[in-house]
Amino acid sequence: MLNANLNIKRNNLLFASYICMRNSLICLIILFGIIAFPNYFSNTSSKISNIRSTQFYYSQDAISFLERESSVHNFEEALKHINLKNVTQSRQSLIIESLKFFVTISKVGEDILIIKIDSYINNE
Repeated sequence: MLNANLNIKRNNLLFASYICMRNSLICLIILFGIIAFPNYFSNTSSKISNIRSTQFYYSQDAISFLERESSVHNFEEALKHINLKNVTQSRQSLIIESLKFFVTISKVGEDILIIKIDSYINNE
């Protein structure tokens, strides 16, 4: 009888340990699924990407020119009306007709770096 009671206790302990290991494996698989596929369970990343917009960074030459000529707000509004999707990593020059500016810009990730601004005079 004593041997039977010890066997029952041993079997209960083994069964309980197997249940705990099974439950922990199930939890690990669920966590792995949440980590591996985060966009499937939440839609916050698309909301964040919609909030982010292009930011403009200025060199010292550009800032000093804008302080002399016009406000930064008018310049950024004029830049938003220009198609900046074709700007590459290398330096590119473009003309802003509305403000009569000749601008040298470069793209850094999704942001635009304004390197230099000069006055533009149309001879026509």
